[in-house]
Amino acid sequence: MFFNRHSDELQRFLEWRRQTRFLRHYGGPILALILFGVCLWYVWDAARRQPRADDQQRRQQKQLWRDFPSRNTLTPP
Repeated sequence: MFFNRHSDELQRFLEWRRQTRFLRHYGGPILALILFGVCLWYVWDAARRQPRADDQQRRQQKQLWRDFPSRNTLTPP
């Protein structure tokens, strides 16, 4: 009975090892590639968004320049 229970535990352990072999072997590199890809995506997205903020600032400055009181008067400066 002791040997039978030990054999069952061993068989369950070996079955678990067979089922998780791919993940244990390739899981680390796959995770590293995924994290690297996510980091690249964030950097690309941040670089892509930066010019939009600059354009928005330029538009605001142009609007301020148009609304400046001395430009809207009929008298020369």
